Order: sequence, then C-alpha cells, then structure tokens
Amino acid sequence: YCQECLTNVASEKCDLCFEAFCHSCLKFRHEKKCQIALRIRGVEMLPIKCSCCNKIPNIQCKDCLDVYCGMSACFRKMHLRGNRLKHTTRPLTLIRQNIEKYQREKE
Repeated sequence: YCQECLTNVASEKCDLCFEAFCHSCLKFRHEKKCQIALRIRGVEMLPIKCSCCNKIPNIQCKDCLDVYCGMSACFRKMHLRGNRLKHTTRPLTLIRQNIEKYQREKE
C-alpha cells in the first residue's frame, strides 16, 4: 500500500528515497516533502526534475523559472511560440552539485 495515504495500492516509487506511493500521493504530496529532495534542492527549493522529460535539470529559464535538462530540445519544445521565444536561460549548477554530493555520501 501507499506510504502516504495507506489506502491506495502503491504503483510508483520515489526516484530518490525509493519509498512506494500511489500516483496521486507521489505527485501531489511526497515530492514536496521528500527529505532527500529537500537536501538536494537546498534553500532555493528548485524543482529537481526537468519540466519536460523528468531528468536532472541543468538550466533554468530566467523568465518563466521552469527548469530543464541539458537537452536544448526540452527548452525549445516548451518555448516554441509567443513571448516564450524571447526567454533566456541560466545554468543550474547547485542542483547537480547537491545530487552528486548526496550520492557520494550514500556510498
């Protein structure tokens, strides 16, 4: 059963702590309070997954603040039309550094 609601069948696992949850609890409850995710995000509370493909983000849009992996296709896919065409990015090194630090501590 789901670790959060204790009623639904656990169908998914957190990529970071590997606890089992139903889809709803993982998406709307656990991702905001996963202790490992909180350590990785640091004080900025940035998302830890690409807005498009769910990989580790390397860049952030300066304008809409969404985060994307290093694949420029993900950023371009979400910035195809309108005002988003003018958006620019900044590197997100903190997330990557914190994930690598956590993985070293875990070993």
